[in-house]
Amino acid sequence: MGIAIPATAQSPDPYAEAVEARRAANPARAASILEQVLKADPANSDALVQYGYSLLALRRLDDAEAAFRQALAVAPNYQDARDGLELVTQRRKAAPAPAATRFKLDLDGGLTSVSQGQPDWRDASVQLRYDQNSAVVLTGRVELARRFRRTDVYGEARVDFRQGNDLSGYLLTGGTPDADFRPKVQLGMGGSAKIGGTSNPTIATLDARWADYASGEVWTLNPGVQQYLGGGRVWLTAQWINIFQGSDHSSGWLARADYLPTPKLRLFGGVANAPDISEGVVLRTSSQFGGLALGITDNQDVRLSVAHDDPDGSAKRTSISIGTGIRF
Repeated sequence: MGIAIPATAQSPDPYAEAVEARRAANPARAASILEQVLKADPANSDALVQYGYSLLALRRLDDAEAAFRQALAVAPNYQDARDGLELVTQRRKAAPAPAATRFKLDLDGGLTSVSQGQPDWRDASVQLRYDQNSAVVLTGRVELARRFRRTDVYGEARVDFRQGNDLSGYLLTGGTPDADFRPKVQLGMGGSAKIGGTSNPTIATLDARWADYASGEVWTLNPGVQQYLGGGRVWLTAQWINIFQGSDHSSGWLARADYLPTPKLRLFGGVANAPDISEGVVLRTSSQFGGLALGITDNQDVRLSVAHDDPDGSAKRTSISIGTGIRF
């Protein structure tokens, strides 16, 4: 698809990042982040419940029970906390605690139908993530893309880091050997900062890229804002997308909503009307996209997304992608 759909929703707020980490089968990271959240706000019932479920996944049953009971002391009618206590009772008879996991392997594949009789596009990717600690994450990624009977293989390395509870950032570098349509070289950086709110924070974001394509250099600069609602169960994202190629500047927008109806299920959808880089050429593109991510066990999740892109003066595209993530 033209406008990129992140495999994992960006979660710069510590509570939302912890929820996302637990949904992605990384309870150790979730618990570590939530401990910092609770230091700042010990009566945060949502954080206490999420902390309890994270500890439950780590088989720290006594600590999980304490967290759920503390949440009920703050919010006596909190059903998720009551459900957590029931699970603690059930798990006391279960197997010994599993070892903490630091690695996550993500496998994704996609197929894009292109109009005007053009051949379908095919995509596949492999990503390995290592959580060094609650503040530093290292990621390596390889993407294979098939376009117009040509194949490019793009590789990328990325480091994410957090400073306290309110600031995060990342750096990345990547490239494609003998590139036809993917960037020959790409550099990127970005970050986020909490600018308001506690249980429902407002986050300012910024993403910047420089890429060298066969057709020339392209710069992108995308400031944005995220607003969390419902104690972190819902977040809305808006981005102002800017692309610079030579002396030309094109801009547009993207809007997206993410929702956690259950602790293990995330739904998302969005629309965009913005310039997009396709095969190194900048085209204004109207896009609609949506999908879901589901944790099927404590250590595995699955993903599904669909998208439709309508670039000006070019073939329309409809894509579907599936993927899975495994922690170990």
